[in-house]
Amino acid sequence: MPKHVARRPLPLNWSSPQRKRPRRSRRPWYNIKFNCETAPDIETIVTFEFSVGEEIPEREWETHFLPKDEDEAD
Repeated sequence: MPKHVARRPLPLNWSSPQRKRPRRSRRPWYNIKFNCETAPDIETIVTFEFSVGEEIPEREWETHFLPKDEDEAD
């Protein structure tokens, strides 16, 4: 199971059809897709699902602002 998720700000009270974020499991980074919908109070998650996608080639890590060192991802 991936250990880290790359952080990027998300708007409040949003519905996300298949947002993509990189995830890391030991050495490689992986794309993930997720759907998340909040209630109008923006404190309640109405639905959330995710799936781990394909590995991101190391040559693309810099483009996605992904660290190469494990310590940088914490």
